[in-house]
Amino acid sequence: MPHQWVRDHPKFLTLLTARVISRAGDVLYTLAATWSVLTTTHSILGASLIPLLNVVPDLVLALPLATLADRWSKKPLMVSMDFVRAAVVGTAGLLLLHGPMPPLALYALTLLLNVGALLFAPASSAMMRLTVPPDRLTDANGLWQSSLSVLSVVSFGVGGVLVALVSPARALLLDAMSFLVSGSVLAAVAWPDIRAAVSTGGFGFLSDALLGLRYFWDDAVLRRLLLLIAPVNVLFGPMLIFSAAFSNRVLHTGAVGFGIIEMAAGLGSIVAGLVVGWASRRASFTFWLFALLGSGALELAGSAFARNLWVTAGLYTVGWAVSGVFNIPFVSAVQRAVPAEQVGRVMQTLFLVASGVTVPLGLLLGSFGMDHWGVVRVLYLEAGCYGVVALAALVFPIQRQDPHPVFEAFGSRGPRADASGPQGAANHRE
Repeated sequence: MPHQWVRDHPKFLTLLTARVISRAGDVLYTLAATWSVLTTTHSILGASLIPLLNVVPDLVLALPLATLADRWSKKPLMVSMDFVRAAVVGTAGLLLLHGPMPPLALYALTLLLNVGALLFAPASSAMMRLTVPPDRLTDANGLWQSSLSVLSVVSFGVGGVLVALVSPARALLLDAMSFLVSGSVLAAVAWPDIRAAVSTGGFGFLSDALLGLRYFWDDAVLRRLLLLIAPVNVLFGPMLIFSAAFSNRVLHTGAVGFGIIEMAAGLGSIVAGLVVGWASRRASFTFWLFALLGSGALELAGSAFARNLWVTAGLYTVGWAVSGVFNIPFVSAVQRAVPAEQVGRVMQTLFLVASGVTVPLGLLLGSFGMDHWGVVRVLYLEAGCYGVVALAALVFPIQRQDPHPVFEAFGSRGPRADASGPQGAANHRE
């Protein structure tokens, strides 16, 4: 799909380039840290704490740090966070060179990395909002996802082999170098300086931090949509450790199989990013919602039934492609509707409410279940739960009473409030 418009927005290209560079290192860190803990402790639950610590701090820190990011100048914030994370990952690599690290030390370093990301992400969201015209945000987010996913495909495949051949320590040192390069690229460019108004005092800070929650609560469509997405993300939680557990316990394909499954997820995201602008407008919001739920069930049940690396990789590709075609327009619609100085808080609130609680909960429950009842049984159970969520979406559909950016981001605006049949009945119950 052509992206000639990108040439007119060099700052967006610079932002994307910096993120792509650091993303390559992120993959190496995830592979090295997760695999190191799994092979040291022989516990799926123990290994799951690495991805878990990438999301749990959001519960406490996401909104306060997003509030600070909205208040501060974006360029020095992004550059400093890249350099700080380079120091953190480099420290882990140097320690690993002198012998195995206790899992507790890797957990602490992972936590520090995530704190840096919670400051970097709101700033980069605001910069994207300022450097891309509103009508190009879906295309920009699609290109962003597909570019990062190209790196994931290459990095997970090569990274799985690297971790096996050159040691987790050297993989972490490469990650540190990627953060240094990313920070240097961002430092070389002049960025727009936009800051949110500051409310004074502790209560003023609290009010500013809760702006995103008020935004979603006051929007009936977004409120109901998040109530539906929350249980879906409980089911998604175990996917953060599934590829490592499935490769280790069921397929017996080691770190290479782990990398190949993650490559497949990246390939699906590439497809989504490249076609999202075209595909999302060819079908309604409702169609893509049910496609999301159906592909999730198929991905899990099919993997459990086939127990074959390449079948699992193929199902992963399809599932992540459909997920991207649904999520990218949804996120872009919210991003487009929010004032630039509020983007950091609103987008962090979206991710916090949609997945900040549910993904860690699903990850803990899923990894505990895989340890005690087996990986395959948990996959079948999750597939069935996707079907239950789909049924709930049929019985209580999300309806449109007024034009809404989320529905307008897709091919049609979704069920109308005056629709007949079950949808109309659901509306009368409101």
